[in-house]
Amino acid sequence: MDCTDPAPRVNFEHLPRFVGKKVRLVGQCEGFDGGVAKVKAADGGIVLVRTKSGAPYENNYVEVEGLVDGPNSMTEVEHTLFGEKFGA
Repeated sequence: MDCTDPAPRVNFEHLPRFVGKKVRLVGQCEGFDGGVAKVKAADGGIVLVRTKSGAPYENNYVEVEGLVDGPNSMTEVEHTLFGEKFGA
């Protein structure tokens, strides 16, 4: 784990404050289209995530670390899968 460049965890509401910066987002995958995942953040907002591989995530719940491109979008650097059920 690289601790020299920490990335704060954010939700949809916080995303616009981090444009151009690296963040972490935990959410539920709501869909996938053309290399972009729709991830529902904890506060209910939908974030468009351009996946590193161009393929959909293999589980419903994921944490994405990436660069914020705009107020509701980011580009993945890496991700961690959290499985089909989260917090249950």
